[in-house]
Amino acid sequence: MARQFVLALQLGAFAGQLFSLLFQRLVFGGQFAGGVQEAVQALQGNEDAKLIAGGHSLLPVMKLRLASPSLLVDIGKVAELKSVSGGTIGAGVTYNDLLGNAQIKANYPVLY
Repeated sequence: MARQFVLALQLGAFAGQLFSLLFQRLVFGGQFAGGVQEAVQALQGNEDAKLIAGGHSLLPVMKLRLASPSLLVDIGKVAELKSVSGGTIGAGVTYNDLLGNAQIKANYPVLY
């Protein structure tokens, strides 16, 4: 019984994420950027466009109709922003990504 409840919660969370994705794409228009250059090109000439990676701060504001960008450019899957090399940590690197990176752990132990 408890397992079914957990599964139902997980499916509910997935349905909520799917609804948010469809909502932002259909109502506000959007595109997935394949790279940094593609994102820059999408933003050029469109002052009202917004970047979105996780959406934890922008989507709630949009749902309250406090913001309504004409275009959302999703950079959440741009590989160039998720790289870690030398002392450079990409803007798309999550803390979870850092936890599994031996190079960062050795050079920057203060992060742990």
